[in-house]
Formats: sequence, structure tokens, C-alpha cells
Amino acid sequence: MKPWILKSGVNRGHRRIWIEGSKLIAAGFNCGDRLTRSIAVGVLPLPRDPQGNHRIAGKADRPILDCCGQWVTDFIGDHSHFTITTTTTTIGIVPTNK
Repeated sequence: MKPWILKSGVNRGHRRIWIEGSKLIAAGFNCGDRLTRSIAVGVLPLPRDPQGNHRIAGKADRPILDCCGQWVTDFIGDHSHFTITTTTTTIGIVPTNK
């Protein structure tokens, strides 16, 4: 799939990564899928993992991936946006400025 750029939000003083709906479905990710969160240098890979520590929420027709907290603030830094790339098994997130 073609990469997409989304704006980083804020929730309770921390940066937020929010991905929802048709983009997740088109990439093959659905409500209830579990992902493992790990941060590499400059990229946040979220591979599918049945034992993963992060779950895609929402409903079948509108899955939601919501990542928020101090770790997201540290990861995003002073960037205003993030780029998302997907494979059949992984969502990759990279901080960027539009």
C-alpha cells in the first residue's frame, strides 16, 4: 500500500497516534487484532502477534488503533505528523513533518 501521512494529536498532555477505519481494513488489520509494540531507532513497528500488548479497538466496520502516552510523546518528539506504511503483517510508523 501507498504510505499515508496523518497529524499527531494530543490527549491529556501526551502525543497521540490515532488510525481508524478504511485504511486499517484495506491494509488487512481488523478490530481485535493484537500487535506487539516496540520502538526501533526512528520507527515504530507494530507487527501482528496473538500475544501482543496492544489491541486494535473499535468495531468490524471501523477498527481503531490508538496509541497514547509518554512513550508516544518521546517517540514523536517535535514532529507534527507521522507516516504510516503497512505490509500484510506489520504497521510501521515514522515521525515526520508534513
